[in-house]
Amino acid sequence: MAKVLKALALAGAAAHLAAFLFVAAARLTYPFELEWIEGGLVDEVRAVLAGAPLYAAPNIHQVAFIYPPLYLYASAALSAVAGRGFLPLRLVSFAASAACLALAGGLARRSGAGWAGGLLAAGLLAAAFKVGAGWMSLARVDALFVALFLAGAWALRHERYAAAGLLLALACLTKQSALTMALPLAAYAAYADRQRGWQTGASLAAALIGASALLDWATQGWYGYYVFRAALAQPMVSPSSMTMAWTDWRGQAGLALLAALAGLALIWRRPRPVGFWLALAAGTGGTVYWVQLHQGAVENNLLPLLAVLASLGSLAALNRPAAQPAPSQSLAYGLSIVLFALLAYNPQHYLPTAANRAAGQALEQRLAQVSGEVWLPEHGGLAWLAGKPSYAHLAAMEDVLSEGGPAAAQLIDAVRTALRERRFAGIIVDGPDFARLFPELEQYYAAAGEAAPGTAFYNVSGARTLPETLYVPRLP
Repeated sequence: MAKVLKALALAGAAAHLAAFLFVAAARLTYPFELEWIEGGLVDEVRAVLAGAPLYAAPNIHQVAFIYPPLYLYASAALSAVAGRGFLPLRLVSFAASAACLALAGGLARRSGAGWAGGLLAAGLLAAAFKVGAGWMSLARVDALFVALFLAGAWALRHERYAAAGLLLALACLTKQSALTMALPLAAYAAYADRQRGWQTGASLAAALIGASALLDWATQGWYGYYVFRAALAQPMVSPSSMTMAWTDWRGQAGLALLAALAGLALIWRRPRPVGFWLALAAGTGGTVYWVQLHQGAVENNLLPLLAVLASLGSLAALNRPAAQPAPSQSLAYGLSIVLFALLAYNPQHYLPTAANRAAGQALEQRLAQVSGEVWLPEHGGLAWLAGKPSYAHLAAMEDVLSEGGPAAAQLIDAVRTALRERRFAGIIVDGPDFARLFPELEQYYAAAGEAAPGTAFYNVSGARTLPETLYVPRLP
């Protein structure tokens, strides 16, 4: 019976791997946003290639996102070769996603799961694509951050302590939350190997502090402002009202099953070394919980925890060559089969349709025909496609406004001045958020109907947004 369950579980893993790779590859060349902040990062990469500073005083032309720069610099380097737009950023994330799958399997194999356990781990992570709402492979920092973190964990598992610290530092320079995930691993390394384990913490600290100090010096303090001050200023919510936009019961059940598999591994299989896996699970789980307590947190923050649970969960089905398969092994394979069936999805659901593409092209053409500049504060990249200058993204502006200091006041004043002077021939917004922050929009601009015909131009991952209303200047 155990052999049949194993075969079915591995078949499910292979099917989910194939589905994920198909979706990730099929949407690489889509010329518009798959998720609402993708375009803002494309604009930042274009600014880097144009020689503009990535971190500078927030202004109406550009406001940096609150991320460290590694993903953007890697994407800019690829853009210089592959051309500008969404493709280079998604290629970086696609490669990082493939690395995540390989590393999840590699961590399981290193703990004795064999090739079958490695395949199962990779398949479990691929199945979690649905739990993570289709975020892996987007033009966002998350896939690269998780890949670098897993690479650091893999290096630590192979007792390459200095390399592990350096890789963990690179993960922190991609997304700040890697730091709280890395600290338990550094502590474990120092405890597990009293002679050489300290190298992980030392190389992590040296690389991260050195790079951050250099970046802060080169940007006259603006790096620290965005990456630390503005990031830490994000408002928090109560534990009972976490803001993760996740209402799919199958996704919730999938995460519960992954956690159950990980629990089986820790309770019955006790993977060696247990301390490593406890540090890995505690760091990712605690960080995910902390991040989800902040306003606006969504499913992308689950990705590192999903990767760890997938690796650890595969160990629940670890074979014992010297004995008959334990009942827990059959249970683990059975849970995996249920999870693969529960999280099965139609790949087309995560792919933009022909109607999406046609609506985007129609909006692009409409923007190109406008005589004057157009601001789309919730759709970066689109103005550039229409041959017009790009301006600050609303998500980045909200991060600065949450900080509330002098820089936020200057940004508010700059936006209000532009609205009062009717600088833009058109402003396109998605609902009430922009007008809520800047009520001067209604004072100096008038709604002129739908921004795009129909409701086909929407993103297929993350919060579904739609350019709704075109505002044009009121007569003085």
